[in-house]
Amino acid sequence: MGRSHVVAASILSAALLWSGIAAAKFNISMGSLSADGQEVRNLSCSLDGGGLFAAVAVVGALAKQKSGLDACAPQGAAFTVQFTFADGGAKEAKVLAGTAKGKEACVSHALTRIRTDLSGQCTAVVLVGSAEAARKAADTLAPAVAKDSGKK
Repeated sequence: MGRSHVVAASILSAALLWSGIAAAKFNISMGSLSADGQEVRNLSCSLDGGGLFAAVAVVGALAKQKSGLDACAPQGAAFTVQFTFADGGAKEAKVLAGTAKGKEACVSHALTRIRTDLSGQCTAVVLVGSAEAARKAADTLAPAVAKDSGKK
């Protein structure tokens, strides 16, 4: 085998290995995480990549919409949400439960404004508005079941 064939075979092997790594599903679960003042509890994601820092990337993306989320319930509230990332942002966002009735559409809208390169689905309790009141509100939320996941 000539040198050019060995190099080509090495490049092909590396590309196949890398594509397997890049295509790996990452399942993450965090009890509580904060980034730039945005607190999230019970974060659970199934992502198409992201590696070890995927949870930080998810909460960081949420934090960029903190002002929009806080405007939904400035007095403080917590919402169990489910959102799907694809094509550079959040494509679908649902409020599964919340402590501020009538604010679900506002929270869903704020979540759909998230921009990120992540791809996959997450469920989390997102704290909004007054931090102390939001923490107390989050303590009252029972763990919600994702409507389409079949998990209990």
